[in-house]
Amino acid sequence: MNTVEKVKELCRERKIPISRLEKACGFANGYIGQLKKGSIPDDRLMKIATFLSVPAEYITSGTVSATDSETARMAEYIIENDTVRLIVENIKELDEKERAWVLDAVRIINKKKH
Repeated sequence: MNTVEKVKELCRERKIPISRLEKACGFANGYIGQLKKGSIPDDRLMKIATFLSVPAEYITSGTVSATDSETARMAEYIIENDTVRLIVENIKELDEKERAWVLDAVRIINKKKH
């Protein structure tokens, strides 16, 4: 299954119209269907992954790496220790990779709360 097919499958499972994903991500109507090679540029893949609340790696490979399990453990720690305020106050000091990791953890937290 290529990347575009995986995005379509995730949308189908979540009952999200592709047009809604495209609009939310700022893409042109029909953009996903026009990706003939089955791959999505990295910058757009990140927007899609964020919208669908999944790691980009899951869209491209269908698997979750150890890094993602570390993110899940971080999310558990944040929930248990109520450290969200502290993280938000200091997020500007984190590098890009660390900020992405924190944002992934926050997405996991949001899923658990809903």
